[in-house]
Amino acid sequence: MGSGPTVLLLLGLIHSGRSLNCFVCADQEDNHDKCIKTVLTCRLNEDKCISNIEWNFVPDWRQVTVRQYYISKGCSTTTGCDVRLNATRDRCHRKWYNAWECMECCSGDLCNYYVTLGAISTRLSILTGCLCLVFSSFCAT
Repeated sequence: MGSGPTVLLLLGLIHSGRSLNCFVCADQEDNHDKCIKTVLTCRLNEDKCISNIEWNFVPDWRQVTVRQYYISKGCSTTTGCDVRLNATRDRCHRKWYNAWECMECCSGDLCNYYVTLGAISTRLSILTGCLCLVFSSFCAT
């Protein structure tokens, strides 16, 4: 048996490593346009998509009370993701009246499409659902 099949087998193993695709953007004010339309093929060792969401003051000395979101997305390794999660853990509280920063990591092609901007919309959805249940049971009787 020649070295041909061995070389083909090795090439097949090397080529089978598939790269992850993630959305990428930097310091965008919302999760539209660039943050959901720009895709990056990650390096082979990068196995996580990341999203960094920050709620902070607008960098304009004339508007010191105005806040906005800053969204950044990209690729990372599992270790890099864990380091960033730990670094932002104390600042990730999503209170609208304080500056905060949260990191989200996921595995899978384009899994960082959505970002969690705050908990207020979740609370409203739960409240709306509860009210619908109350009124539907009231109307049924």
